[in-house]
Amino acid sequence: MLKHAKTMMLLVCPVFFIASAETARSDTHVKEDNTERSFLVSDYEQRAISGDVSAQLALGFLYRGSASFGRNDEESVKWFRMAAEQGNAEAQVRIGDAYFHGTAVTQSDSEALSWYQKAAEQGHPLGLAFLAEMHEFGYGTEENQESAIEFYQAAGDQAPLWAQIRLAVLLVFGDSSEEERQLAIETLIFASDLGDAEAQNNLGVVHHRGLGVPVNYAEAEKWYRKAAEQGDALAQNNLARMHETGTGVPVNYTVAEKWYRMAAEQGYDIAQNNLRWMHEIGAGVPIDYLEAEKWYRKAAKQGYGLAQRNLAQMYVMKSRMWMQIAKTNGFQEESLRTDRLGPSRTIDRSVTAKLAQQCIASEYEDC
Repeated sequence: MLKHAKTMMLLVCPVFFIASAETARSDTHVKEDNTERSFLVSDYEQRAISGDVSAQLALGFLYRGSASFGRNDEESVKWFRMAAEQGNAEAQVRIGDAYFHGTAVTQSDSEALSWYQKAAEQGHPLGLAFLAEMHEFGYGTEENQESAIEFYQAAGDQAPLWAQIRLAVLLVFGDSSEEERQLAIETLIFASDLGDAEAQNNLGVVHHRGLGVPVNYAEAEKWYRKAAEQGDALAQNNLARMHETGTGVPVNYTVAEKWYRMAAEQGYDIAQNNLRWMHEIGAGVPIDYLEAEKWYRKAAKQGYGLAQRNLAQMYVMKSRMWMQIAKTNGFQEESLRTDRLGPSRTIDRSVTAKLAQQCIASEYEDC
């Protein structure tokens, strides 16, 4: 699986409002604005160099990027660091972000964790939320769901929506009380109604599995679809699974293949493994062993054990394919007898023959 992509809050620095709302301006106005901006930067820098934390923080946001100033990550991190080292919690969060994403510094989860911890100790809600996320996914520390829940809860109502959703997910699927689970479901409903895809997918799972509510496949399909249409890979895989198995909807392999493919192309390993199965047995698509193998490989390279097992089995079939091709070309050496490869009760020998035919027909290109 790919490393979790952290949802970032976009905070507007309240200290300055520089960009003009006009779309076209005269050269005279541009020169005036450039002069004004230069004066503003100079004023901030003088104050920042003298140790003014608010000026350091303002410069950090300013160089982080705006319509007027462009982006300078090195300068942004420099000023944020100066403010952070003076104990400013907001700046500590921003330095943590820089280390987490490797922005103008060497990427380091442990350094990110350290700065988030400093901000969290001051009660900064975003610092607490990011610290919780680090513990939830094991970035820079051991994975610890209990600590994650503790930090998410400490962030409280001031936490960004993504953090409230993560807390809800941990409570819904974890060992929580019925009261906690119901509150968590309410959070998922609220976020889903706002259009959040992660919340919609998890609300679908709640209805699909009957977690704190009666099983309702129609509701599950509805929320999966809303999230899937926004590009959520997990929801696309879940929706595909419903159509593949006929859970709450008629079996439709063509629809299942479509959603599996959309999730697989985003790199979701479980969907990649599911998609290979569709191509291997010809469910909704023509049988295509090479396409199946391609998706086996993609999922296996991400460490998905089932795909790795399936890929190994595919290699056994391909080894038999080459034995078959050797025989077709007249090579009958006793050591190449296919029954010397060992037991193969789970291997369909007709598949080997089809692979051999496909390979020969393509002049050994599609092998």
